[in-house]
Amino acid sequence: MRLIALCHQKFCRNFRVFSDNASSMVITIIFMIVVESCFHVYRALQANNIKETVNYIMLFLLINMTVLYIFNNGQRLLNQNDILRKHLSELPWTDKPRWFRQTVHIMMTRANIDIQLKPYGIFVLNLMSFKEMMKFIGSSANVLYTVKHSNKSL
Repeated sequence: MRLIALCHQKFCRNFRVFSDNASSMVITIIFMIVVESCFHVYRALQANNIKETVNYIMLFLLINMTVLYIFNNGQRLLNQNDILRKHLSELPWTDKPRWFRQTVHIMMTRANIDIQLKPYGIFVLNLMSFKEMMKFIGSSANVLYTVKHSNKSL
């Protein structure tokens, strides 16, 4: 049990360091892909023929699959918190020695703090954030398309 507690503490400490160091890279990648995705959706809306539209939509899908991978890993990390809490709550600890009960209590308390990738505290990397990002890309591309066509009609 001592080894499990030490591994858990070490993981939590190392994860905090990893999260802090990966924040700039994750934000940069996501920002670049959001800008490029807005461009692809805008060009798909603006395209004159079906071949060009399909081409931009395929580029949009391929690029956003990489972002989905990043957000899915964040979701998997959040799911691991729930799995850890479930397994800790199922432990038979009432008739165990005092040191075991204290260790389980400490781990249960620590397990209530979610381990999540949250670059610079802006957003959490999970599938809900991915959905919101896709909505933002669609809305932004639509606004660009509408502004472009309203300027042409004037």
